Amino acid sequence: MIAALTVSPRRHWVRLIFALLPNENVDTVKLLPFVRQLRRQIGSPLILVWDRLNVHRAVDTRIRRRCRSIHFEFLPPYAPELNPVEMLWAWLKMNPLANDPAYEVQVLCERAHLHTHRASCDQALLRSFIRATPLSSCLR
Repeated sequence: MIAALTVSPRRHWVRLIFALLPNENVDTVKLLPFVRQLRRQIGSPLILVWDRLNVHRAVDTRIRRRCRSIHFEFLPPYAPELNPVEMLWAWLKMNPLANDPAYEVQVLCERAHLHTHRASCDQALLRSFIRATPLSSCLR
């Protein structure tokens, strides 16, 4: 699963954009189309705040050469508590999926998609993921 929480320029709304990739590892080949999708949906300029996952640094290097309207900021290493998307994953695993066992990957994927889509419609929940981090000042 790949996800991005976006905050509008005037901080009126938070949006969740996600993609499910069952049975696949997220690598540069999978992440580049997601970044292109973000750019199409959000427009330019775009500031991406990422953790220091190797694939994020590789995409940063590839995109910097081609596109000046996307700017990258990296969170400190070993600081998942700063990443609002980590809060989304924790909520998804500990709440709607916690007591809903799936014995097949496809079933798990469908349930994860359903609950993630429901979360994407809940502004209070999306804002809570950001407010749970020290980055919460971006919503004020």
